Amino acid sequence: MNGPELATWVQAFTTVVLAGITGYYAWQTRRQVNSSVEAVREMQLTREEQSRAYVTVELRPDGQAGWDSLSLAIRNYGAGAARDISVVFNPDVPQPQMPGRTLNELPLFRDLPFLAPRGEVRWHLGLLRNVRKVTNGGSAASVWQGKVTFTDTKKREQAFRLNIEGLEALRSFEPQGRALPVTKWQ
Repeated sequence: MNGPELATWVQAFTTVVLAGITGYYAWQTRRQVNSSVEAVREMQLTREEQSRAYVTVELRPDGQAGWDSLSLAIRNYGAGAARDISVVFNPDVPQPQMPGRTLNELPLFRDLPFLAPRGEVRWHLGLLRNVRKVTNGGSAASVWQGKVTFTDTKKREQAFRLNIEGLEALRSFEPQGRALPVTKWQ
């Protein structure tokens, strides 16, 4: 092989090697771009989950009225506002303060237009013993179940379960002869 022919072979070999290295870098760059796109997708989902509304229905002692008094609260634990909130008890629960009516009939539970982040709407049910009379004397069980539907960035549905017997069991922690200190539940 003479000099110009050898130079041509060396140039062809280095071109092939350079093309291989460039292909490898292109493949690595594509992997990094795909990883970045996936990371951005995950960050968007995380941000959406952190900024959404989380609406619950809770049954709890009403700290202002005493340990024997119950409140039903619709609460938004999330960082986003909830709109068009609807609560449905299944099976329906008798309304303790209006005999013959049910909780599903209350406009508050059918159409609550807005609940701010970390906001709540409380409804005083009455004394635990009266709630027990209505629920046990009627058709309702001591465990109330249902679902709450609401809209934040999209339509959502959350199931809930409220156990009256569980609250009654907490009363057993009350010291004999004196009431527990009144605590404001926030």
